[in-house]
Amino acid sequence: MKFKTLVYILGGLLMLAVAGIFMLVFLVPDTGLPQYKINIAVEAAKSLFQLIVVVLIGGTVTALIKAFETSNKENKESEEEKRRLIRLEDEKLHEEAKFRSAIRSDYLKRVGTSYRVAKAVSRDLRAAGLTNKFNLSPTILSEYQVTFYRESMTQINEAQLELEALKIEAMSLPDLVELPNLDNLLRSMEQYLGKILKEYQEVNPKLEHNRDSVSFEKMKRLNEFTGSASEGGSEGFEDCLATPHDKIIQLVANRT
Repeated sequence: MKFKTLVYILGGLLMLAVAGIFMLVFLVPDTGLPQYKINIAVEAAKSLFQLIVVVLIGGTVTALIKAFETSNKENKESEEEKRRLIRLEDEKLHEEAKFRSAIRSDYLKRVGTSYRVAKAVSRDLRAAGLTNKFNLSPTILSEYQVTFYRESMTQINEAQLELEALKIEAMSLPDLVELPNLDNLLRSMEQYLGKILKEYQEVNPKLEHNRDSVSFEKMKRLNEFTGSASEGGSEGFEDCLATPHDKIIQLVANRT
């Protein structure tokens, strides 16, 4: 029963009791009853009034206690609901953070894989003698070196395409767009490998037609990729691949 309704009921009983006493006190004496009966009726009315007052007070106190308990329960439920919503929001933010971290971790792995493929190819080409680093550069490529050069360029092509895809993602994915200069660093790596592949596209038909017509010294991009220039210089492996790669790792890792 609601507190307001209970107050109405108790108030009605009080008014009924007052009306009954009024009738006994002011109307009963005019009925011609003996005085002792009138006194008994009045005393009975007084006792009834006292009882009703006690009931009213008890009911009011009970109603107040009930209202207080209900209010406390509602407040407690409200606080619990607030805590539940806060907990859900925290869990949501935690899951979003984990998702962003997973995206960036995967992104770093892909960048690192492309870089290591290019680095491994550079070393393998040196081991095959396609370098001026040790002052033993070939004048004309051997048949083995031509085959190895072609196979290596296939790997470089795959690495370059992956870097191009990573660059596009850096320019479009919300979690990566906010990283300053990321797309430019990837563009530097991708364009560097692109220049090596462009030279390969120009040289390969000549190698296919007449291997002796191609001078290793004229293969500028390959020399930069595997030779002394790979250790430094504006077109070397260090400046165009290694340095941008290290900056990307630092940039993305600091946000994971």
